[in-house]
Amino acid sequence: MAKAIIEARTRVGPTQAQLAKRMKTTQSVIACLESGKSKPLTTTLQNLVSATGTLLAIRLAPE
Repeated sequence: MAKAIIEARTRVGPTQAQLAKRMKTTQSVIACLESGKSKPLTTTLQNLVSATGTLLAIRLAPE
């Protein structure tokens, strides 16, 4: 998940701080998400999608 968040951000080019501002959160929250230290809520992912112009696709797969 962290890799996908980093890719979404770097694809559109903002810094962590700029993305955080777009998402109405803090740079430290973005850093935690990108490091994998924090699991994003669905609402956080929705904000990320809006801020980066990406598409959110959730897939369930067998283990």
